Amino acid sequence: HGSKQLSDQVLTSSNAALASSAELGLPVRVVRKQASQGQGGVGPTGREDEYVFDGLYMCTRYYMQVGISGYLECKFRLERLNGQPPIDSGSVHFRGHGTRPLPRSMTPDRRAGFT
Repeated sequence: HGSKQLSDQVLTSSNAALASSAELGLPVRVVRKQASQGQGGVGPTGREDEYVFDGLYMCTRYYMQVGISGYLECKFRLERLNGQPPIDSGSVHFRGHGTRPLPRSMTPDRRAGFT
């Protein structure tokens, strides 16, 4: 989202919903935003950015961790439910701004579903 974190995160709104899903054992729908890859940067919907449904996941763990800004962040472990069509993850790239890769300390955990 590009803005600097100025305080500890708390379990409110979407964070609280994910925590509740973990405690109740309820699956969550995962939708992500991706830049369009169509001709001229516009996809079939006519928009530059599109939202892609990635499937149903279980939130199996959540915890608070100090982030790179020094403030607490809510962290969640999501595990994709079996029996779903494969994800076209070729459109997901973990990179910093521009062409520089993220510093090693910021590179996402490569295990499936861990954020």
